[in-house]
Amino acid sequence: MLRMVLALAAMAMLLPAARGEAFMDASQFASDSIVIEGDEGFTQANGVVSGDGTQSSPFLIEGYQNLASIEIRNTSLHFIIRDVTLVGIQVWFPCEMPIQDIILFDSSNGTVDGVSNYNAIGISLERCRYIALRDSQFSLLAVNDSRGCDIERNRLWYSVGAIRISNSTEIAMVGNSISNYGLDGIVVSDSSEVTLSRNAIVSYAAGKSSIRNNSGMLLVNTTSSAVTDNQVENSHWGVRLVSCSGIEVVDNWLSENYIEFQDDNEGLNYFSERSGRIEWSIEKSVALSVVLLSEVLLAFYALRRGRLWKSQDSRSGPKRGNSSI
Repeated sequence: MLRMVLALAAMAMLLPAARGEAFMDASQFASDSIVIEGDEGFTQANGVVSGDGTQSSPFLIEGYQNLASIEIRNTSLHFIIRDVTLVGIQVWFPCEMPIQDIILFDSSNGTVDGVSNYNAIGISLERCRYIALRDSQFSLLAVNDSRGCDIERNRLWYSVGAIRISNSTEIAMVGNSISNYGLDGIVVSDSSEVTLSRNAIVSYAAGKSSIRNNSGMLLVNTTSSAVTDNQVENSHWGVRLVSCSGIEVVDNWLSENYIEFQDDNEGLNYFSERSGRIEWSIEKSVALSVVLLSEVLLAFYALRRGRLWKSQDSRSGPKRGNSSI
């Protein structure tokens, strides 16, 4: 009887987790890197903590701290990378960094959500389909030969050339913030149906510093795309089109750029610059409201203090000098 119980227990340990049930806690993972090759690679041993790969219960890679890298190749099942912190590398000056921290190659139906970093990290999407990259913090992003990818609400910092999109279609970049040291903020080449909207690209260089981005947004040999409601400040070129057609550049806030807009195919694209401050930025609106409210409160406080002092002076009457005995 005891032998049977032990045998059943051993078999239970060898069986895979039930569909949709948790595999393990991320703290139990021994390696500093996650590598998944093919759909069969989504296993507990490779860092999956739960899920079965369906749309309703995607494989979940979650809760890891201080990972060196994540690599997923040749997959089609649904997966999510969420709330993961990567170590990255320290960079003390503008330089090109290898894309080696998160690599998705020939994969589809994935989401990267809430990835953060201690140092500079890079993310690569190569031959990917229907990948979402959201609410994360990183330094470089390369998208090549991909379709149907959404890049939303990310913060890119400590960058040289922050985002590169090439040979891709149906790519949406919406609501991202790029603090860029030099070279180009967003470069789109040999692509079509790309949407760049509500992104903010602001160089670290202040005022008329000699250090500027080359181009805030550069589109090369790209067609049927839209550049709308973006903020680009302190670049050499704000928005630059080279050998493009069917591009709409509408309602962007271009400020303090040496050349706000340039197009070498005039007549094949449409340009209209916004004449006022951008309204879409919730963070900026809130920050501005806080500043204005603070100023109003300070002015009101100063006014009240002035009136109070005047009232006290009027009640106390003329001041008397010290009398000597």
